[in-house]
Amino acid sequence: MKKIIVSVLVCLSAGLFAAEPEWKYTLGEKEIKVTAQVPSKEYLYTKNSSVKLTSDGKTVLPSSIPQAVPYNDELSGKTEIYPGGKELVWIFHTGKWIFPLKLKVEWQGCSKGTADEPGVCFLPGSREIILNQYKAVPSLVPLVAKPEKNMTTVPSNLTDGFPAFEILRSESGYIGAPQFIQFIKGEKRVFFFSFSGKSFWVILLLTFLGGMALNLTPCVLPMIPINLTIIGAKNGTRWQCLVRGLIYGSRWS
Repeated sequence: MKKIIVSVLVCLSAGLFAAEPEWKYTLGEKEIKVTAQVPSKEYLYTKNSSVKLTSDGKTVLPSSIPQAVPYNDELSGKTEIYPGGKELVWIFHTGKWIFPLKLKVEWQGCSKGTADEPGVCFLPGSREIILNQYKAVPSLVPLVAKPEKNMTTVPSNLTDGFPAFEILRSESGYIGAPQFIQFIKGEKRVFFFSFSGKSFWVILLLTFLGGMALNLTPCVLPMIPINLTIIGAKNGTRWQCLVRGLIYGSRWS
């Protein structure tokens, strides 16, 4: 039986992966303008990012495109990019539009790394709209994505004779390059708060410390007036109030 390492990397969009560019467009009698707003700490690869327009099946070349700048990318070396932090603009001109018009944007890029964290690249993306008749769009509006047709079933001829395999290990979430190499080699990553291999009393202590730490988070700030009322902050000395507070917090921990 063949053994295959399966790695499941889940894309978490809440800041771990780069944000999607904001695409907009306008439509005039003789001009179409497409813009992309890219966050300041991100950039698009010029070779993988483009705006394509077809008029009645014929390609219309842009009369103006964003200015590319050379960049020494930590992943692909020397390349050219469209830097973020400003509006990127593509403009198409024609004497007369012949409908239908198909407008398609494609992009792929990365976020810039720091001294502590490497840059993170996001998956290639695309959007497409079809305009069947002229309707003026004088101000910028979002370029709405068209759902892609995905294959929902796998043909039987692709599954017949597929060799059996065993999942040796799996990983989820974002991991950096050093951690990924450890995963490939089968080396375990040890965390301070990991319960693996620890005794019951150590696990109990870590759980208690974690609960106490939760009492210091902003989430419990609205509960402070209620907690002060429960422990009787107005009655007794400061020492008595401190003892009551410790007892009350330890019970919740």
